[in-house]
Amino acid sequence: MKRKLYILSVLSLLFSLTAVFLYKNLYQSSNDFEQKNSITGLLEGGPTIPPFVLVNQSGETIDESLFNDKYSLLFFGFTFCPDICPITLSYLTSVNIESQTVFITVDPSRDTPSKIHEYLQNFSANFIGLTGEESVLLRLWSSLGISVHTISDPDTGSYNVTHNGIIFLISPSRQMIGLIKNVSSSSEIEAIFDPIINQHKEI
Repeated sequence: MKRKLYILSVLSLLFSLTAVFLYKNLYQSSNDFEQKNSITGLLEGGPTIPPFVLVNQSGETIDESLFNDKYSLLFFGFTFCPDICPITLSYLTSVNIESQTVFITVDPSRDTPSKIHEYLQNFSANFIGLTGEESVLLRLWSSLGISVHTISDPDTGSYNVTHNGIIFLISPSRQMIGLIKNVSSSSEIEAIFDPIINQHKEI
């Protein structure tokens, strides 16, 4: 009996130590990552949107000049996204700052121009949605550090896509000058990005 109690005590201790290890190495490191991916001031020397040719939700050919001469709020997502995409886009709908909003798919296989058009109508007719060849999109994803992974579901024969839920602020020269992750409201976006735009204008 004492031997069983001893074994149970050891197992309980090992479980507790494992839980502490996972908390420190997974949860805390994840929080550090989130903090490093929220920039509340003007970012200097950020990456630049590379040349591209894609198609918007109206079937029109669009290139990198879309980002010229105006500030842009850029978000990568997909129309089958169950949570972060619709939540983020709903916040962007109410943002009142000097910018255009651009939505670029991470799921070009399913996100046709008509599908994106239908999807964005749920938020704002002014939003610009882009899709196209995966090789072209991959260069865009890579330029801003977007990580895209497809997870198959053998039970349904379908798949889901995981990606970074980051809103990027792009300058009129196509350079990334700010970003925010895990946004919680439209006012938070305005509070972070509006001062960056004003500061950038003074450079």
